[in-house]
Amino acid sequence: MANSDAFIADLDQLLTQRRVYLEDKRIPVLKEQFRIYHGAYLGVLNVLIKKGLVSEDPYKGDQRISDVAVPDDTTFLESDREEQLSIRLAAFDNQLDFLNNYVQFTLDYLDLKRLKTLAGLATYVKWPQLSETSAHMLTRSVAQCISKLRGGGDQLSAGIVNDNLNQLAKSTNAIIQVLREVGEYQRERYKLDLRERVLPHVELDPTLARQQHERVYQAIKKAIGARLPGTPYVRELVTQLLEEEYGEQADEAKQPLLARLQPPDEAPKAKKQDTANTRVLFETLRTMAGASRYIETAVGKLRDNYSVLTERPLTVAERLREWIDRVIRQAEKSTALTVDYVDEQTSAVRHERIEFEPFCEDALKRAKVLAGIQARMGSTYKKLQQASEQQVFQFVNRQLDELFLLHRRLEALDTYFRAEIPREHRARLRSLQEDLEPLHDYLVRANKRKHAYVAKQEEIEQLRRLGVDG
Repeated sequence: MANSDAFIADLDQLLTQRRVYLEDKRIPVLKEQFRIYHGAYLGVLNVLIKKGLVSEDPYKGDQRISDVAVPDDTTFLESDREEQLSIRLAAFDNQLDFLNNYVQFTLDYLDLKRLKTLAGLATYVKWPQLSETSAHMLTRSVAQCISKLRGGGDQLSAGIVNDNLNQLAKSTNAIIQVLREVGEYQRERYKLDLRERVLPHVELDPTLARQQHERVYQAIKKAIGARLPGTPYVRELVTQLLEEEYGEQADEAKQPLLARLQPPDEAPKAKKQDTANTRVLFETLRTMAGASRYIETAVGKLRDNYSVLTERPLTVAERLREWIDRVIRQAEKSTALTVDYVDEQTSAVRHERIEFEPFCEDALKRAKVLAGIQARMGSTYKKLQQASEQQVFQFVNRQLDELFLLHRRLEALDTYFRAEIPREHRARLRSLQEDLEPLHDYLVRANKRKHAYVAKQEEIEQLRRLGVDG
């Protein structure tokens, strides 16, 4: 038999080291990238549904999933595009949700069959090659919807979708890379099992094995069933095994294999310190960023209310005031509104003048930045990852102050419109309360996390002053 005991021992040792490396370093990356992938996918899907470019599948909640599978990917008629897009994108969301919430990412679970399934999920829509001319029908249909969105004039929604598409492309590539690494391990582990537990029990003519005769394949297949029950027969890998064990250049074929399985060079590299407290700051950031969608929705409602206020017929007094401002004072028409709010420190009622449209634009920009932080992407998030702990804390502190101020102004504008819009037009008024309450809840939770960070830092400083290493 052409097997070398030394080669098998070396291969077994390298695969054991590779298993530890994959479980400790790479499979956590795979799990995290699928989580980010799902978040970015929802970011795209929710905008498309909101804009009416994709319908919400009413039967989405009826699906029952017992294991991960790639949703239907067959072609469909152009006349069925809208319905099929709705069904398939909802099914895809369900699969990603099941994968991220119910699947244990382990090497034992990630066998060759499941690796193929996960690769199929990651490329169900070809995000890195998203194009209206794609030969892949589902990818082409999604690209057409996104093209309509970009041409619709809603720059905020288009920006959010673009950021999420970039993240989907990056996550797809990262996922495929890890799946390849795990796949290489599983293939070599499969062949090692055959070397150790199958080939010794099969009488093979080396000449027939070198020629890869059909009788050799049948003998190995039968032995796998007997010696490794439940293990699939993979002809491609059996062919590789025959080449490595009986091929004319068998010895030469084994050396590159051992070289590929050598542990990666893990020499220490300079990197930004990752402390437990830094992670608390980023958790605070992501909690705070969860408020982004409520800011966007609230601004949309405010703009609708502003239209109700400004497009209604003016009273005589309002027309006179407007004429005085325009003709006598020669003042340009302004969108400024004077609102009242209660000062929390003194309980006194105070007044503030808000330029309505600039306020809305600033709020939407802030919502976009927060959405990028929540999805762990965008230039702001990347800069924060490279920043020092103190810089991240300063950013968190400043953003929280500004968001509490934003919440106060949103609340004051909501009160203003409810007071100023005449009773006969109030049926058209849109209340912000269902947005203000969860927005405030996110900010309070983030503020508690920030205070927990500050308390821990003070404790560390006290210990340091006492000469104790915190």
